Amino acid sequence: LINKLMTLDIETYLNDKNEMHLYCLSTYNGKFKKSYYLNDYANINSLLNKVFKDLFIKSNNGKLIYIHNASEFDLIFLLKHIVQMTNVEVIPVIKDGKFINLEIKYSAKNSNIKQYSIVIRDSMLILPSSLNNLAKAFNVKVGKGIFPYLFVNENNLEYKGEVPEYKYF
Repeated sequence: LINKLMTLDIETYLNDKNEMHLYCLSTYNGKFKKSYYLNDYANINSLLNKVFKDLFIKSNNGKLIYIHNASEFDLIFLLKHIVQMTNVEVIPVIKDGKFINLEIKYSAKNSNIKQYSIVIRDSMLILPSSLNNLAKAFNVKVGKGIFPYLFVNENNLEYKGEVPEYKYF
């Protein structure tokens, strides 16, 4: 089972129009972690194309990807892009407006036959608590750290410098 699990998380910033924008997406398959940063791509579509190109491969067939709070947050940013892709079929299971299960069928390179699939599930629906509280409950040695979420904006995505003021945390 452990070989079939993956996690995915996104990070966003709030722009001056009070709109959320994705700037980082990270995956972990139990062995390897990979992060995709907006500054490494021409735009958000290029970033997401790379993410899904890396996810929709034969070796990921049958994987369960857990995203904490996917139904309320992360899938809002991802689903629009996924459903516009030509080589995928999305099969949702929705209850009370939340994605219980999101199966994504995809094809191998140069094939129109959708013979592989991954499943996205919202871990918040299984473990309804914050990641910080879950780390404590399961005695995880390295829990969720603190981060100045209110500091990040489109102009400082590659910020290097002093720790931001307390008000940004």
